[in-house]
Amino acid sequence: MMIELFFADSAGSHSNACSAMADCPATCKCQNNTVDCSHTGLEEIPANIPQATVSLILSDNRIRKVEANGLFNRLPRLAHLDLSRNDIQEVEEGAFEGAESLKEM
Repeated sequence: MMIELFFADSAGSHSNACSAMADCPATCKCQNNTVDCSHTGLEEIPANIPQATVSLILSDNRIRKVEANGLFNRLPRLAHLDLSRNDIQEVEEGAFEGAESLKEM
C-alpha cells in the first residue's frame, strides 16, 4: 500500500504543518502534515506524532502490534495511514478509536 498525500488549504498554503524536527519523532521525517517513519526499523508506532498530521507513513518496519493507546484520538486530521510491509500480528480492540478522518489505510 503506497500513500502519497499533499493537502493545501483553499489559499494553497499548508496550514498547521508539522513544524521542523522539534515536533517530529526522532527517527522520522516531517514535512507539510506528513510524517514519514518508513524504513527506520520501528518495532512500535511512535507515541509523539504531531497533532497536525494528515498522512502517517510507517511502511517497511518491524511493527508487530497496533496498540489501543489513544494515538488516533490525538490525531484528528489523520486521513492516510500506511502500515504496509510490517509484521503486524495483533491489533488491539479499540486501536483505531478516534480515527474518524481516516480515509485510506
